[in-house]
Order: sequence, then structure tokens, then C-alpha cells
Amino acid sequence: LQANEEGAPGFLPRAHLERSERVGHRVVCTRCHGLLHQNSADKEVRVGHSAREELSPRRFEQLLEACLLGHDARSPSGVVAPSSAGCGLIVYLVDLFDLEGSALHTLPELVGETPLILVGTKADTLPPGTSFPRIDKWLRTACRERLGALEPAEVHLISAATGRGVAALGAAVMRWAERVRDRGDVYVVGAANVGKSSLINALIDPSAGKRRRRPVGPKGGLAASADAPVDAHAADEAQGAEVVEEEAMGDGADDGTALDLAQARALAKASAPVLLTASHLPGTTLQPVRVRCRDGLVIYDTPGLVQAGQLATLLTPQEVSLLLPRAPVKPAQLSLGRGKCLLLGGLARVDVLESGFAQAVVLAAHVAPALTLHPTSLERADAVRAQHCGAMLTPPLGGAERLRALGDLETTDIEVEGVGFRRAAADIAIGGIGWLAVVGDGLIRLRVHAPKGVRVVPREPLNPNIDGTRGNARFTGTRVVAPREKRRGGGAGRGR
Repeated sequence: LQANEEGAPGFLPRAHLERSERVGHRVVCTRCHGLLHQNSADKEVRVGHSAREELSPRRFEQLLEACLLGHDARSPSGVVAPSSAGCGLIVYLVDLFDLEGSALHTLPELVGETPLILVGTKADTLPPGTSFPRIDKWLRTACRERLGALEPAEVHLISAATGRGVAALGAAVMRWAERVRDRGDVYVVGAANVGKSSLINALIDPSAGKRRRRPVGPKGGLAASADAPVDAHAADEAQGAEVVEEEAMGDGADDGTALDLAQARALAKASAPVLLTASHLPGTTLQPVRVRCRDGLVIYDTPGLVQAGQLATLLTPQEVSLLLPRAPVKPAQLSLGRGKCLLLGGLARVDVLESGFAQAVVLAAHVAPALTLHPTSLERADAVRAQHCGAMLTPPLGGAERLRALGDLETTDIEVEGVGFRRAAADIAIGGIGWLAVVGDGLIRLRVHAPKGVRVVPREPLNPNIDGTRGNARFTGTRVVAPREKRRGGGAGRGR
């Protein structure tokens, strides 16, 4: 923490900093306070937006290389990557909802012979009825295609928000860490916004993902405390405090004296696990954070890599929030004929150039509910996007000026061989947005428009069991309405 440079990470007004030193309370800097409570941060302290060297995407790559390979990643401010026993185990996180936007294609160069546990996060956002054994197999295949010969020792599907799979993953990490203890510590790695800090918080305190504030007491989690070997320019999550010693917890209890409410709250707060700052914005963690666990295990939370073309770096915090599902996503199925297209808010568009043997193709859009879907003709697509962006089409938030700031959309042509209308033939994944399952018969030609650098990739369907002959949504002219979805009183269902 520092009080000298307001636009730098770790800034806290001097009066607050001096008070925290006197009282001994753990505090957060203004940047992390905004991330925690307003889900926002000034551009000056946002990775990918700031001109500061320590907030550049390349700097994060150097830090990760230093962690995994032992290189010196010294910056002008003198920050050095953590010196430890080395890297003995890598816990590699990918976002199940946004695999294309979160896969690290340079990871094989950094792993070498180090054992790797592959973790699919945000499992709670997958559609209802998802087969997790199938997702396990699908994730192994998808990562093998992206990471070459790199073979994970184990695969886990988890949700830090609900706690699904976290206990099993914690047990696996402990088991593997014991095997490789002589080789080094455990490093949690992944792209920005994939959920590394949220996962470690869930390991520290299993109930941490269900609320935003600091817990009021220990919950028997994996870890005991967090700290980090960084200087004053590091993120404030690196300023973790030690958990209060057990002897201090017993004051006032041995003689049978009851604690008053203020004392009880103070002791509960002091004994609570210190959690890491977690946010949906990329680049929350700025330096490696050391978390010391039981039995001498050390886990490092590493800065997430901000990849070229990552959609979140092009958007405002409010727009990023609109793209994040917070519950299982219910796909919207739309039937589109040749010469039609589907607008995904004002961010992307999918054109149907050929619909195979049938007159139409079904696209099942797996996207966050706040992303509006709007089918229209190819002739009207540009005009509709320009006229209604920020109003009927969101995100982005804003009109023509916001579209100009995002720049022109790039096109990707994709061919899919349909296998009939009772099974998805392929997914079209759009990094940062979600994916569309393609259902049809014969050769289907699509053209996808997306912001420059955003990955658009055809892949094996995550869920092939999609019936395009029923359950299709209808378009009222202004919104997409799911079938048989009724409001109380018999009104129409909620639109998108």
C-alpha cells in the first residue's frame, strides 16, 4: 500500500493508511475497493488500458514465465517474481463457458515436465441437464487440440460460486503436492478473469463464493493465510495478514467471563481467513500472491494473462458484467433461413449464407441473458445495428460513437456438415460471448462478424443433444421469446 501516487496500484489516502497502521486492521487500496464493491476501476489502473508498465499484458507474461521457469522478471520499480522452491505442480484453469477466450496457447512452452491438473471453472453456468462425464471427456479433447501433447494428470470441473467440485480438487492438489514436494510449490495459472482468485478463496473458505464480504469465522478450508513477496506497487491483495494465534483467541474465556458483542465481533473478524480480491474485470491480481496452507503446502495465485483480442479488454466494466452468466444458461433456439442473420447485441453477428438441404438452419445461442438476440435480414443488418446499439441491442452500452470506438468487425467464414435436425453438428464459439450450436441438414455456410482479434472457432458440440424440430424461440419484432414461457396472468414470456 502507498499514499504517494494516486493513479498507481496500491494507493490509499494517507489518513486511511496511517489509521490502518495504528489500528492494525487489514485494508484495501482504492483500486481493489472499487473492484470489490462497485465492480469497476479507473482506466489508469485497468490492465490493458493503463499506460503504466506494471499494468501491461506483456509484464504479466513475464511474471508468469518467471514463476514457472525461474526467470528474473525485474521491472523498473524493482519488483521481482517470487523466489520459492520452484514450480512442482501447475493447476491450470479454463472457463467452461468461454474456453476459446481463456485457453493459453503458449502454456506448453512453460510447463515442460511439470505435472498439471486441468480445471474447468464456472460449471454452474452450463445449461440445465448437462452431462458432466461428457464435459470431462470433451474438455480433455478440446485442450489436447489446443495444447498439443500436453496431457493433464487429472481433470476437475468446479464452480467456486456454488462449491461444486472444490473439495475434490483441494484433495487432489494436496495429494499431488505431497508427491512433488521436493520439486517445488503449487502455482495456479490461467487467463485473466478465469476465476483463479475465486477458486483459492473457495479453498480457503468453502462459503466464500456465496458472498462478497470477508467471512466472519474459519470454515475449515484448505488454506490458513495469504501474503505475497512484492513491493509497495503490488496489488493490495498481496498485503494479507497472518491469522491470529490460537492463544489470543482464548482471552477472556478461561475464567468463564462472557465476551460482550463488540469483543466477539472483533475476535471473529481477527480469526477470519484473509481472502484474495476477486473481480469479473481482467487483471485483478497484479503480482504473484503466496497462500500458505496446512502441512507446509504453498500455493501461488498468479496474475491472469490478458490475451490479444480478449473481448473484456475492449469493453467497459458495465458491459463486461452483461456478458457474464450467473446461473445455468438456457439456450435460445432460432430458425434462420438463407439470407438471414442473427445479431448478438451490437458485438457480433452470424450470417446464414447456405442452409443445406433445408430452407433454414437452427442456431442455439448459449449466451448470457443480458445479451440481446435480434434476427434480421442481411440487407438490414448494418442499419439495425447502427440504429439500435445501446438501446434494443446491448451490449455495448452507447450508440454510434461507442460502435466507432469498438472498430470494424472482422469476418470468419465457417462450413458445417449438418447431421439432421435432432442433433447439433458443431458449435461456433465466439471468445468472450459464448457459443452457438448449429443444427441442420447438409452443407451449412455461415459468416461470423466479431470485434478484431476475438477468436471465432468451430468445434465439437459441447452438447450435441439439441432437437431443432421443437423448442425454437419466436421473434416478436423487438425481442426473442422462449416457447411456452408464460408470465403470471398468462402474459408472454420474458424476451431477450
